[in-house]
Amino acid sequence: METIFTAMDHFTAWANGENTAAAVREAKGQTQKDNFEEVEEVIKFLDSIPKDVLALSAFRCQAYTRSLMYLESFLSTNLDALQKNLGFLQEAIVMLQLVMSVQSSWKMK
Repeated sequence: METIFTAMDHFTAWANGENTAAAVREAKGQTQKDNFEEVEEVIKFLDSIPKDVLALSAFRCQAYTRSLMYLESFLSTNLDALQKNLGFLQEAIVMLQLVMSVQSSWKMK
């Protein structure tokens, strides 16, 4: 599952980089649409994956920071789902704090 998240991170970074490069070219007066369609398709694909499903999948992989990131993204567009996901949000925060506590204690040794 981590491989999937890594691939998604790569595609997101690529699309963001391409959009930034296009904005720079446009600001300079250059109008190139090298791979505009490909970037749009990648963004559309990434946006089509439900963020709540990604949050749960990341949680099951013990990637609590990533889980919170996806849950925040989901809740920002689905405000009515906050109450339903409050338990999950609390559990993810507790697990993240637990991991951070363990890491801190290892650093103290």
